[in-house]
Amino acid sequence: MENNDMVIKYGECPSYTVDILYGPTKACEVLKHRTTRVEHIKEKLEKLGFIVNLRRTLDYEMVIFAFEGHVVFTCRATNLSVLGCSSDDSTAYKLISLMLAERNHAQGKDCGILNR
Repeated sequence: MENNDMVIKYGECPSYTVDILYGPTKACEVLKHRTTRVEHIKEKLEKLGFIVNLRRTLDYEMVIFAFEGHVVFTCRATNLSVLGCSSDDSTAYKLISLMLAERNHAQGKDCGILNR
């Protein structure tokens, strides 16, 4: 008989992957892929324990956030702050809250709780 009990201890939470797909934006009449508006979100998510991949897409001025391959949030690049995550950046705050909710849902409960 197999024992399928799963024990997750604090600090041993599984890492989940977030893909940030970003399209080209136009600045000074130059169209190119820029990470300026997503870099601070990437850093914040990495500090929270996520594995974050930046990927280029052809969708003009769009940013797509996927948790474990499933799209969770999309917005125009211009909706994200260039200055970084702050309490005034409601879009970044909402996005990070969604990713944390997705992680908690995937785990069944918060890390640190023993499931038997």
